[in-house]
Amino acid sequence: MSRKTDADIIEDLLNKDYRIIDILPGRVDEKNARRYFAAEKYFLKEENLKQIRKSFAHLLIKLNCYFDMKVSFDNSDIFQTDIEPELLASKIIDLPLNGFFRVLADKDHIMIDLDGSDTWMTVYGADEDTARLIKTLARSEGLFLWTPETQS
Repeated sequence: MSRKTDADIIEDLLNKDYRIIDILPGRVDEKNARRYFAAEKYFLKEENLKQIRKSFAHLLIKLNCYFDMKVSFDNSDIFQTDIEPELLASKIIDLPLNGFFRVLADKDHIMIDLDGSDTWMTVYGADEDTARLIKTLARSEGLFLWTPETQS
């Protein structure tokens, strides 16, 4: 039996249920879309986005204490392991709006994606125990972990 490549693992994970790590505790109703987009515009300002990214970085640094992670800073198949916390934080905080960041974690094959133009991260494949851990770490950073009610 051959070992799965990172690309195979990513493909499998993209087809699994996902959760959102966000600054809001859940999806905003369509009737409130105008206010949501106004708030999003505010949070996408550089100084506010850097604060959100700092919280994301702290969460991932803490998560790395629990299991091995490898990261890609450019949406490529090239992953780095044993990233120093300072480097990880600076890469996330300074991620350009057109940038992309991906984490693959060995424990139960989870993946966390951050698109540079988003104020949330997406978590794929986390089992219930891992989701509880991520939820606790997210709360410690003023963030929320939630599951979309409907997925396409």
